[in-house]
Amino acid sequence: MPNPFDDITDEQIANHYAAALDSVNLINAVVADPDAYSRDETVIQRNVDHLKIVVDWPFWTDEDMTPLNAAIAVDTTEFDNQFN
Repeated sequence: MPNPFDDITDEQIANHYAAALDSVNLINAVVADPDAYSRDETVIQRNVDHLKIVVDWPFWTDEDMTPLNAAIAVDTTEFDNQFN
């Protein structure tokens, strides 16, 4: 079975990275203002799950994974406490 990433273009890589940064920005927004997201209990987990998949993709070149890994590891205690 062919690797689906074999023919990925630089533009597609840039689009995937931009989408990952959207998840990072959303996670950071939730952490900064948890009350604004109190109606969406899974918002952080969905985006963290997305980032965990994305960072393991084999086609990355020189993209900085630091913000993605930081978002995966962010402390969500204050947000989580709204639902406990």
